[in-house]
Amino acid sequence: MHRASPYPAVPGTRAVRRAGSLAAAWALLFAAISLYWSLAASFDWTWAIDGFLGAYTVGNEIARTVEAGDRGFIATLWVSVIIKALLALIPLALVQSWGGLFSSWLRVAGCLVAGLLLALYGLINGIQHLAMITGMTTTPEGLGERAARWHLFLWDPFWLLGGLLFLATAWLARRARARAR
Repeated sequence: MHRASPYPAVPGTRAVRRAGSLAAAWALLFAAISLYWSLAASFDWTWAIDGFLGAYTVGNEIARTVEAGDRGFIATLWVSVIIKALLALIPLALVQSWGGLFSSWLRVAGCLVAGLLLALYGLINGIQHLAMITGMTTTPEGLGERAARWHLFLWDPFWLLGGLLFLATAWLARRARARAR
């Protein structure tokens, strides 16, 4: 006899589908930002490297590496585009029918682990960048004051948001499972 999955491929609550879709959209937006950086680095678009959301918002050393045309680093940027796009599959596995190809515990655990890692990364870096901005610690030259502010006010909260979306998806899916029992 075939046993029903404790985490249905498409959970019965709109909240799970909404959270999963938002988490996937976050990951795709993250991939799109990396795509922007990858294209700027690959085609030497200096207006994009130094401009809004450019490499200098991430760090001086990274920006210098991009400006130097370091092929290894540019390849790493392209790989990050792929990894971030694939990250969207984790919450989607909980809300799309193809997610049933994977065991239920793996889908929820994957979303939970990804959420914890993303949220902790954003939180810990946010604390570190706050210490830099307030003068409690020195800002490394490789990062720079400009990038430290961008991290504190945009990049760190963005990582935290992604983590919270992944965690919400996992939590809501677990709740849907408990109700289905």
